[in-house]
Amino acid sequence: IEKNPAPANISQCPFYQSSLEPGLVHMVVAMAIKPCYLEGRDVSSSIRSALVDRLVQIQMLFRLHQETLYMTVSIIDRFHQVLPNTTEATIRLIGVTTMLIASKYEEICPPVVEDFAHSTNFTYSCSKIRSMERTILKALNYEMGRPPPVHFPRRAAKIALVSVQSSLAQLDPFGHGLAMYLQELTLLDYDSVHYPPSLTAAAAVSLSWRILHDHSHNLAPHQICLCENKVRQVLGEMGNDFTCLQSAWQDFRIENRC
Repeated sequence: IEKNPAPANISQCPFYQSSLEPGLVHMVVAMAIKPCYLEGRDVSSSIRSALVDRLVQIQMLFRLHQETLYMTVSIIDRFHQVLPNTTEATIRLIGVTTMLIASKYEEICPPVVEDFAHSTNFTYSCSKIRSMERTILKALNYEMGRPPPVHFPRRAAKIALVSVQSSLAQLDPFGHGLAMYLQELTLLDYDSVHYPPSLTAAAAVSLSWRILHDHSHNLAPHQICLCENKVRQVLGEMGNDFTCLQSAWQDFRIENRC
């Protein structure tokens, strides 16, 4: 037990944490995404990846929060597993509509329907987007509250900090940013959709520490190791390697004298 613990960051609601966590766990379980849910359907994993890539561009265009992007992808996956008859012809309409729904949920000033219709070069009219919005909300029973992985990295790092305080303290800010980058890569990976968001975040934090400190640790349980290996595989498929990330980390330390 620390004699002089660091003051709590009230912006992260530490006093309500014990009350919030059971609710988050319940929503993750209730809104779980099944593995391999696209098997035998017109929509393939490559089509899904192309859609997510396009949605990232729309997110950057409208300057939406990361939570909006994660919720958009979550709604898409959940909607596809509930309604197996979705086709490749409607996949783009589903994509912009789910981002509209997520924007209404997460953003203070969300883009309007006309903005999303414009992002498709008016391939889909505003009435079609509104009609698809009603279809998606009814199919998911208006349950939109599945927590995204971005809510968990700091919590995962704080738990690990109990065991190795001096090393994991260096996750901020570069290591935390790397962990956020690693878990964002999993949005494109169809094989990672079934991992709970907290597990994805913990694996990203664990892998971030391995990359920055260039050695292994025994902190991660078996489930986290499996997810971490998947994140590592996705990182390699994206053309990244540990050497480049470690070099960037060293340059950052030299520039900031940390």
